[in-house]
Amino acid sequence: MIHPFLQSTLRELQVFLQSRRFWGTFAAIVLLFAVTGPYGTMESMAFGERLAYWLTLHAVAWAIAILCAVMAERLLREVIVSMFARMMTGSLIAALPIGFAISLVDYIFTGETTTLESGLQRALFAVPLCALFCLLTYMAMSRKIAEAAVPEETSPGTSILDRLKPENRARCCASPSRITIPRW
Repeated sequence: MIHPFLQSTLRELQVFLQSRRFWGTFAAIVLLFAVTGPYGTMESMAFGERLAYWLTLHAVAWAIAILCAVMAERLLREVIVSMFARMMTGSLIAALPIGFAISLVDYIFTGETTTLESGLQRALFAVPLCALFCLLTYMAMSRKIAEAAVPEETSPGTSILDRLKPENRARCCASPSRITIPRW
């Protein structure tokens, strides 16, 4: 059995993965960065390389930010009342690993070596971006995240088959009398 913390966290992560709005926003931001070429990427990279760079960087950074925000939202529920404050806490904490992830992506694409100081500088630079990311995510998806965070009510005696929607049951499962469970 999966721990309730993991079940809730996985449900909340699935909200992001199944959201068209989330993926549309992600694609628009990556495209915006690839076209405009900020931070010197316009001068140093061709469009294809720039697109790959920004896609990789955003995929890694967004994954870290979402994971940290969702975990903080779940772990701090008893301590911090506001869901926005919990998510913001997680997003700001995510700035440190994001700073070093940016260093890794830079090393892969440019060969620029990373020091502890440069990783920390990138993390500091990521703090306001993480806060902005959290604000946008909260405005776009807070209702869906809150719905996913509420565990489904089931009674202890309810079987797994009873929890499934009838259309999701296999033919052999349609009739409980056909199921044999070995007794050890």
